[in-house]
Amino acid sequence: MVSGLKINLFKSSLLGVGVNQSEVTSLASITRCAATKFPFSYLGIPMGGSMSRVNSWDVIVDRFLKRLSNWKVKMLFIGVRLTLIKYVLGSLGIYYFSLFRMPVTVFHLLESLSAHFLGDNGGLEVGSLDAFNRALLVKWK
Repeated sequence: MVSGLKINLFKSSLLGVGVNQSEVTSLASITRCAATKFPFSYLGIPMGGSMSRVNSWDVIVDRFLKRLSNWKVKMLFIGVRLTLIKYVLGSLGIYYFSLFRMPVTVFHLLESLSAHFLGDNGGLEVGSLDAFNRALLVKWK
């Protein structure tokens, strides 16, 4: 009250742990905010789901494909493509990579997509996503 800050109830959600969803819904209607349940998304990261499942990483793969569509990449020189791919892979996965261990199948998928967009048969090194993921996870230890 001293600072004058207020909670924005339109952006807030009520989540119950060990509580019936009907109780959460009734309390959410009293406070006039949304009721949610597991799994939910926080800052674009799914919480409460199993991140060892490949489909939990679909958000990253879809964003990668959206940012690197074929027609955009074909218009660029190979050096610019490489820089763009490194930037997109680094920026898209930074939150995910720093919190969760990525499944091996997702590594292979992203690396094969990178090679496809580069028109590369293995000659250009984009960088090891596995090493990037491990480095970001180690910082928490």
